[in-house]
Amino acid sequence: MLLGCRLSLSHKFVIGCVQDTAYYKYLSILHTIGTGAHTLGEIAEASGLPKQNASTYLGRLADLHLVEPRAPATLPLDERERSRLGRWRLCDC
Repeated sequence: MLLGCRLSLSHKFVIGCVQDTAYYKYLSILHTIGTGAHTLGEIAEASGLPKQNASTYLGRLADLHLVEPRAPATLPLDERERSRLGRWRLCDC
């Protein structure tokens, strides 16, 4: 629940939230993936977070089944989990 925050679908999708809060960072990452950034570097750059922080937030969003990492089908199954070639996608569930 976003405490006291109003959401809008305009280019500023979070109105009334302090930009330093964790809520803003999670929403920023989800918005960034939704607008076409799929690699860790693209997501970190577009959301304004360092790569290490973006990776942490993506892991938590993946635990909540909001996003999922996808690896290329050409990788062997045992290498897919730790591959750096993956892309992040929004979950459909």
